[in-house]
Amino acid sequence: MRDRVLEILADLAIRRPRLVLGLALLIAVLSGAYAAAELRMNANTDDLIAPDRPYMKRYRAFIDEFGDLESIFAVVAAPPGREAEARTAVDELAARIATHPELPRPHCRIEAEEQTRLAAWNMDLDQLRGLIDAGAAIGLLRAGVGAEALARDALGRAEELGRSILPGRQRELGASLVLSAQALSALVQGGRGERELGGLLVGEPRYLVSETGRLHFVELLPAKDYGTLEVIERPLELLRLEIAAVMAAHPDLEIGLTGKPVLQADEMKTTDRDMTRSSIVAIVLVALLFMLVIGNVRRPFLAVVTLLIAITWTFGLTTLVIGQLNLLSIVFTLILVGIGIDFGVHVIARYQEERSRAEREPALRAALRQVGRGNTSGAITTSLAFFMALLTDFRGLQELGFVAGTGIVLCLLAMSVVLPALLVLFDRGPVRSGGRLADLAGRLEPRFLFRRPILSLSLFAALTLAVTPFVELPGFSGNVLELQATGLDSVRWEHRVLEDSAAASWFGAAIADDLDQLQDFVTRARGEDAVGEVLSALDFVPRPEASRRELLDRLVTAAARPELQPTTPEPLSAATTKELARALRALAGKAEGLAPAEEVAMLAALALDVARIARTLESDDDAALERFRGRVESRLAEFGEAFDLIVDGAGSPIPALLPEALRHRLVAPSGRYLASIHPRQNVWDIGNMKNFVAALHRVDAEVTGVPLTHYLSIIDMHEGFERAALYALAAVLLVVGLDFRRGLAIALAVTPLVIGAIWLLQAMGLFGISFNLANFFSVPILIGIGVDNGIHLVHRFREGGPDRLRFSATHRGVFLTSATSLIGFGCLAFASHRGLQSLGLVMAMGCAACLLAALSILPSLLALVDRRNRSSGL
Repeated sequence: MRDRVLEILADLAIRRPRLVLGLALLIAVLSGAYAAAELRMNANTDDLIAPDRPYMKRYRAFIDEFGDLESIFAVVAAPPGREAEARTAVDELAARIATHPELPRPHCRIEAEEQTRLAAWNMDLDQLRGLIDAGAAIGLLRAGVGAEALARDALGRAEELGRSILPGRQRELGASLVLSAQALSALVQGGRGERELGGLLVGEPRYLVSETGRLHFVELLPAKDYGTLEVIERPLELLRLEIAAVMAAHPDLEIGLTGKPVLQADEMKTTDRDMTRSSIVAIVLVALLFMLVIGNVRRPFLAVVTLLIAITWTFGLTTLVIGQLNLLSIVFTLILVGIGIDFGVHVIARYQEERSRAEREPALRAALRQVGRGNTSGAITTSLAFFMALLTDFRGLQELGFVAGTGIVLCLLAMSVVLPALLVLFDRGPVRSGGRLADLAGRLEPRFLFRRPILSLSLFAALTLAVTPFVELPGFSGNVLELQATGLDSVRWEHRVLEDSAAASWFGAAIADDLDQLQDFVTRARGEDAVGEVLSALDFVPRPEASRRELLDRLVTAAARPELQPTTPEPLSAATTKELARALRALAGKAEGLAPAEEVAMLAALALDVARIARTLESDDDAALERFRGRVESRLAEFGEAFDLIVDGAGSPIPALLPEALRHRLVAPSGRYLASIHPRQNVWDIGNMKNFVAALHRVDAEVTGVPLTHYLSIIDMHEGFERAALYALAAVLLVVGLDFRRGLAIALAVTPLVIGAIWLLQAMGLFGISFNLANFFSVPILIGIGVDNGIHLVHRFREGGPDRLRFSATHRGVFLTSATSLIGFGCLAFASHRGLQSLGLVMAMGCAACLLAALSILPSLLALVDRRNRSSGL
């Protein structure tokens, strides 16, 4: 069946080359145009995870309710003692950011007015009752009646208080009298009014700082365009321009950007650059090596053209079936460059060998018939290694498996049909069986492998066993931050923030239906050793009891502004203040022995303060007098503004009270509350992350947030990679078994893979290289590559003939295909992104190990089989 299909394809390519080439180019053009118009780039890391995973369902529900909370942070660091300059720089940066309509509003501080609005919710109940009793005076201050009207009102209350015999009325009169007097006397330096009411005035803003206070933050939530690799390219460009401008004005400060969106954007930028460079370099180097080994320029060039056609087909099919490329599947071009060219290598290597003894068309038919078996088996095993990823639960891995697997099949089809058609049409060059490198390889052929197979096998076994005690098997690292490019500014600032505050921007999200449940979450979280800061609405508004709610409602009513006719306020007079001072002294004398001592002392102190104001008002210096009265009115206006905020806050619902800079992190539009639970330790470390996630689940079984999706997706990826590798190995063994159908041949075919895997693990342990989320996918790829070598060499041995063990075209093909894979992936070893760098290193070492095993161990084993005349048993 397989041979018949190969004959049909060969006959089609040789008899109708122009038709084949025309159809191939037409499909390529249509595929390219279709992909350019419709293929989407999905850079959303959340979409790498299967949406039906329970933890992703919870996370997406959280995002739908609270919105995107993954922020960019501009971090300002100042030398010790320069915190004031840091705050100035923060304000300047926020102001500059606000001038860009394409940037969201930045948040850098909790405004003083927002803090004042919370006062009534946080003061003790006795103080709140005192404000209710003084509601009339508060209403006058809010109405802005002026100092003279306020003093006359206080004087009237003092006189009425002296006549009143009702305790409730006395309390109200006294509270309003005292508060009015305190407000009037607040300008007296060291006076009682300044001490009693000064804390109610609108103070200074509270900046967003780290736990130690050494770092200041400006936070903003940019719109994210997941249709591009950069995601937030334009916002980052504008932010970095404004940061540079602020740093120029404050050269002693350091300012940088970090946060997961910035880290992701910088990672995408470096990986895209690395992948583009590596792909171009790989294609050029592969083509040059191909030409040197083959000893011809035109034929390798035709193979590269065929490869590009197959890659274009893959783009079109991917667009049709999936419609997008994700952050994993985008690497498929490099995979096809490293693996897809292999089928063409074997075709051309065998074609040149056949051409040395036959004309073009018979040689091409023979080459396609002989190489087609190995190519087909190799393509099936390699594509199945990728397709096994479809059986995992990780969506990004599934899509990469489909794209790479179908790409391998399309490369096989192109190299089996399009490349022969190109050779028929354009191969007019001289007949050579190989280039100078091939000649050199022939002269350096290790004949001792065939002549002394037992000795050679013993030497390799001894060396392998001798190294084993001195190396440790590579582990697995889930630290994604360690995969970033060295020297990235965002990574440097992330480390700096972590050194100052382990919590950084990581937080688990426990969602509460009400403040009672929120309090329960907060209490549990603060009892966990792995938990650091816990941020919630309760940090700003305590859980209100019914008694407080009642008092807040009473304050709103008691402190309402009185309905007054608009008039021009009269200037504060000495006569009114003298009378008020006299009334206060009289009340203090009358209260002595009847009221608590502290209240008597308060009245006496206020009497002295008001008397000092009266003496100041008797000044003959009209200009000084005017300035003093202006300061009094200004201070009263400040008290009026403060009480406006306090009363307004008392009557506001809790969500409206929360500071704007943090409101989106504390309460959802639905009214549900969020407890942001931050880690105590650096959770980029996977061990710390595991402990933190376990603590989060103890706080709330339905907890969600980036730490959970990050950790559980790493577990999914790890398990997915392992499952894909096991499935790939099983599929490979099945295909090899169906191909050879004899146990000895199967064992020999998989020998390079088994030995190469052992040597790879030893090399990784020797050089201290661990598996990680970037290089772990090399395992199923190497399974496909490693077994391909064995398949081709065993097939060549089964053909028989004098060259069955010699360094023939098949051996050159194996060398060249492994070398192209090594070069294709090895170019990544020079990438700046350490994840891609580790992938390149592991793939290069793996390809080299499998190649060495294929050209050393397997020939010796085949020589032993040949000596025992058991080739027929294969």
